[in-house]
Amino acid sequence: MIAGFADRERMGKTAFAGPITNVTIAVGLLVLLPALGTGAIYQAVVAGASINAFLALFNLIPFAVFDGQKVYTWDKRYWAMLFLISLGLTIYTIFVLRLLS
Repeated sequence: MIAGFADRERMGKTAFAGPITNVTIAVGLLVLLPALGTGAIYQAVVAGASINAFLALFNLIPFAVFDGQKVYTWDKRYWAMLFLISLGLTIYTIFVLRLLS
């Protein structure tokens, strides 16, 4: 939440923080996967990465009160970059990793 006056840039940068945090968590969890082998902990880490990737993607929908609308209004290039990264991570974690395990 932003207190006081916030122009389009400040709103966009603040809104960018949420999805980029989810992407960072998803990538961090994916980095751990090779060290885990298989099993319940592996599945939990895949689930955590999937959830965070999807949350970033969902939050980047450029509509109404979602962060995506604020980021899109601020800078379409940053929105597109983060949206494509989130989409790729979501497809990879939900479809590729879950189907292979």
